[in-house]
Amino acid sequence: MGQGPGKTPDPTQFNLVDPAVRDTLTVAGDSWTVIRYFIDNPGIWALYSHIEWLIEMGMVGQLIERPSELKDNDDDDDDDDNNNTAKKRSLKVYKKYYKRSDIPNHFRHVRYKFMRGSAY
Repeated sequence: MGQGPGKTPDPTQFNLVDPAVRDTLTVAGDSWTVIRYFIDNPGIWALYSHIEWLIEMGMVGQLIERPSELKDNDDDDDDDDNNNTAKKRSLKVYKKYYKRSDIPNHFRHVRYKFMRGSAY
């Protein structure tokens, strides 16, 4: 939806008419990037760079999409579900830190999220 210099997204620079449709992007140093995506696939998704040493440094994040739909089954103890433990841990962290998000309040009402892809 938009990119620019500096640390703070400038909503006047967002392309709300015909934003690019992409599955990868490059974020320049000392800049911001805002990405729009539709929240239509509940789950816990990895946000990462394909540069291995960044991943080794811990520059990996998680996007929890439609968490209310995941909370309904976060008590499942399906032994065949290898992701169940990771899902429970991710939801616990989400519940703990969500209210302390540093996303400016004027962005929270927007019906789409900022990132789907690399967050760092």
